[in-house]
Amino acid sequence: MAFDAIMMGNVAREISTQGALKVEKIYQPMGDEIVIALRSLKGNFKILINAGSNYPRLCFTELQFENPAKAPMFCMLLRKHLAGAKLLSVTQDEFERVCFLEFEAYDEMGFKSKKYIICEIMGSYSNIILTDANKRIIAPLKVIDFSISAIRQLIPGITYEMPPKQNKLNPIDITEKSFSELFDSVNKEMRCDKFITNNFMGIAPSTARQLAYMCGGSIDCTLENVKLTTLQAAFFEIVEKFKRGMLTPYLIMDKDGAPVEYSYVPIEYFGKEYKCTPVNSFSTLIDSFYSKKSKSEKIKQRSSDILRLLVNAQGRITRKISLQISELEKCDESDNFKLMGDLITGNIYMIKKGATSVDVCNYYDESCPTVTIPLDVRLSPAQNAQAYYKKYNKAKKARIEL
Repeated sequence: MAFDAIMMGNVAREISTQGALKVEKIYQPMGDEIVIALRSLKGNFKILINAGSNYPRLCFTELQFENPAKAPMFCMLLRKHLAGAKLLSVTQDEFERVCFLEFEAYDEMGFKSKKYIICEIMGSYSNIILTDANKRIIAPLKVIDFSISAIRQLIPGITYEMPPKQNKLNPIDITEKSFSELFDSVNKEMRCDKFITNNFMGIAPSTARQLAYMCGGSIDCTLENVKLTTLQAAFFEIVEKFKRGMLTPYLIMDKDGAPVEYSYVPIEYFGKEYKCTPVNSFSTLIDSFYSKKSKSEKIKQRSSDILRLLVNAQGRITRKISLQISELEKCDESDNFKLMGDLITGNIYMIKKGATSVDVCNYYDESCPTVTIPLDVRLSPAQNAQAYYKKYNKAKKARIEL
């Protein structure tokens, strides 16, 4: 499930209910992830903000992280501006997947000043931005300049602007009459889940599929198979529960206990083999889901690294064996080297120094054929014979080693 606007709103509400929180420490375990350690009268908390493309999220976390020996520059900047700051509020803006963490900090002169950490949880476009009280960007985790985007830039010194709005309706503001008119105006051959995701912002595809399953009996049912009143009632039930903070977090696991999905509605379309379990809080839900996913991904990554290592080693060994077999075949010529050395020695009287070759009778063969022996013009006949004996001995030793 994508971390949608409804999930963002629920997490923001959970963080806000913990009261005044004071920043104790800030870490950056990974390049796209920061952890803010906080203290309050209720206890100690850690806020995790992940802006990676795989598992972007915002939540309280109880996980332990391995931090680098030297803190990255972005982490040092956050520590500089937010050390000892108080977290005043956590708000979601305009039903977007954007959350504002407002801090009361102190500037270099010791005066109180407001700072914001803006979390954009938008898949591969996720980002973490530090701004001042006027929303002027101090530093983004990922700098977006004109070379990357001509529509919206995130660079130090400019005023922060919200992401471009989608051409979709806000579920919080829509009325039942508007919903009915929209339903009547679209092609009834459209899939029910696509009707939801294409027209309403901030709703994850898994939630839209569950609505289609509840109202039409199948995740790929069309609007022809769905009653307007049924879909309308299910849709506005989720919206009203969100407004009142009454949604329940659910973790969906397969028969082996591995997490496959998380949601704020009970997901039933996976089938009876999958278990849908309510969880105490949305932060616990997200933390549990992604920690198990992350562990599984790490095992998968490490296993693929080992497999790649073995495949590369196998390739090297196969090539080495092939070369050794080729060299071993060449060693079969060692007896021929000895024969040439013997024939040169036996006919040394008729070989002149500087000759390139010599034709001699091979008296080791019953038919006594004439063979041509190549000679090195730089060597004397005796030295040529010794050179062939040397090749013979070398090939003989090489055969044993190979």
